[in-house]
Amino acid sequence: TVVKIEDVYDEFSGGMFDPTAIRDFLKYVYFNWNKRPQYVLLFGDGDYDYKNIIGNADENWIPAYEDSSLAEYTTRTTDDWYAYVNGTDHLVDYSIGRIPSQTTDQAENVLNKIVNYESNPDYGPWRNTVTIVADDEFGDLSQGNDNELMHVLDAEDIAEHYYPPLFNKKKIYLMEYPLVLSPAGRRKPAAENDFVQQINKGCLMINYLGHGNERLLAHERVIQISKDLPRIINAGRLAFWIAATCAFGRYDMPEEQSMAEQLMTEADNGAIALLSASRDAFAQPNADFNKRYLSKLFITPHRTRRIGDALRLTKISAINIVNDEKYWLCGDPTLNLAVPRLKVELQKISPDSLKALSKILVTGSVLDKGQIAADFNGKVDLKAFDSKRPTAYTTARGSTVHFILPGRPIFRGEGKITNGRFSMQFIVPKDISYGGNLGRISAYIWNDQIDGSGYKDNIAVDGTAKGLVDHRGPKIQIGFKNQNFMDGDLLAPDPVMEVTLTDEQSGINIAGDIGHKITLILDNNPSTKRNITDYFQYNVGSYFSGKLEYPLTDIKTGFHSAEIKAWDNSNNSSTQTVHFTITPQNELIVQRLYPYPNPFENATTLSFEINQPAQISLKIYTLSGRLIAELPVYDANAGFNTMRWDGHDQDGDEISNGVYLFKFQASAEKLSFQKIGKFIKMK
Repeated sequence: TVVKIEDVYDEFSGGMFDPTAIRDFLKYVYFNWNKRPQYVLLFGDGDYDYKNIIGNADENWIPAYEDSSLAEYTTRTTDDWYAYVNGTDHLVDYSIGRIPSQTTDQAENVLNKIVNYESNPDYGPWRNTVTIVADDEFGDLSQGNDNELMHVLDAEDIAEHYYPPLFNKKKIYLMEYPLVLSPAGRRKPAAENDFVQQINKGCLMINYLGHGNERLLAHERVIQISKDLPRIINAGRLAFWIAATCAFGRYDMPEEQSMAEQLMTEADNGAIALLSASRDAFAQPNADFNKRYLSKLFITPHRTRRIGDALRLTKISAINIVNDEKYWLCGDPTLNLAVPRLKVELQKISPDSLKALSKILVTGSVLDKGQIAADFNGKVDLKAFDSKRPTAYTTARGSTVHFILPGRPIFRGEGKITNGRFSMQFIVPKDISYGGNLGRISAYIWNDQIDGSGYKDNIAVDGTAKGLVDHRGPKIQIGFKNQNFMDGDLLAPDPVMEVTLTDEQSGINIAGDIGHKITLILDNNPSTKRNITDYFQYNVGSYFSGKLEYPLTDIKTGFHSAEIKAWDNSNNSSTQTVHFTITPQNELIVQRLYPYPNPFENATTLSFEINQPAQISLKIYTLSGRLIAELPVYDANAGFNTMRWDGHDQDGDEISNGVYLFKFQASAEKLSFQKIGKFIKMK
């Protein structure tokens, strides 16, 4: 049921703007409607400026309830108050959420994302991944504060005990990243880049614990509105965020929106929902809230409650009501998370330990209600990991914290599932831990209707297999997406590099060990070196050949070179370099426009390079200007293209010897290019 806020005011506050009218209405509904609703969605932003004292503030669509406390750490705005309708207790009686839209466009953005998430899902292994981010010991003190270690300790507890082991876990712990001191302050750009990259790759959930405010997370600004929001490109792979931090979701500011709100209302990209605080909150109650929420969210590894129901149950179990009330659901409370529903059983791993240079066979099946789903046909994404890595970090003050990092990936590729069964192979690289027994193999399966997942943990990783001898590095081919690329070609801004790697003896090393990463160096400058190993994926059914796609979003216009270095699983390396020119966004450039052969006897081909996709027309004239032939419009890709003319006129007759003019025209949106040239027929 949709109810307009104006009607609520008319019936429950005499037409006056009054937040109390909203609660009175919801109380009336609770006790008087024949079918009592379970969910409440407040559709519209709100702020504390009830009387518009500021004057130029945005409209207060659905007002925020402001608690009367003026103390710094107990002041809060909360939507829970609207759901306190049965009695005088502080127990929420509705599962309540808010979509903080300020414009029709923002409202449509959110609705489109929710509809696509639920009705047009983008299946993929991102749905089997959760990301846990933890702040370091550096708060306001330059030497750090050992009390701040609680962030990583709580994050580790949450990762290992509150998220089901079904999920592959990406841990971004800031203490693991190098510190960079800049004029703007203390920064950890590698952590920031890893975080944004992980958001863009997609994951089911993102869980942050640490310091933050309405514009950023962590003092090192591991993510911030001004810099990182434009970098987030994750359409179709939207995460549900839990931000156990201060004020990240402060939604009652009259003149701006918090980062949580902007992630929610961003078109296509951003987040599918967020759970965050509207005011300053405390670390220990935050972590406790985080843990209680996850324990209510996951019923089984393959089944969750609706995100609003989990929040209602969490609030009912509140230990610290003041801190809990600061947390609100930015999103639809009826949303079901995209948890893989079917179970996958890994039936055979042969041999049963991961030895360097050994070929591993993995067989598995898809289960539905405990039985093999013989009617399931689709794909499987298989990932194999080295043994987990027990890690210790010692602070400047001498305290040591222990945590476990996931094992490095040693294989990721796709295979086919037929009648509910699959079989895949891969080669274990030399770069393994030799001695661990915490290896892991994970399988995510999907078709166009449903998905599922399964795993096998505690696999031994030790020893070296005999028989594989390989002294050659992998073959490297470099191109660009949607382009017939040749070395030296023109490229439009923000091209996506495509790299194909093949090694038919050993396969490609993706363990990412020191010195053995897949790397990119631009313009022969070592300072531009980038680790792009995580972008590699084996081809379907292959364990020796695959591809990676890497966006070059920060390359300036002009001439550039790109060097790719890759390793095989026997630790042989190869390098390959290409050259290209980035052209301006607002120009349509054509170069190397040549007919060949010219002169020609029977037919000729016009080749050219173009910097972006365009429609091409080619007309041929006599020297007197009479049109004799016109080729069909050709849709050219960016890069190298060819158009063939058979040397006949529009009537199908072969033309006579002589000189002819051609008019080459290219058009792309509002851009155009034209050139006149000559064909010479000589037979």
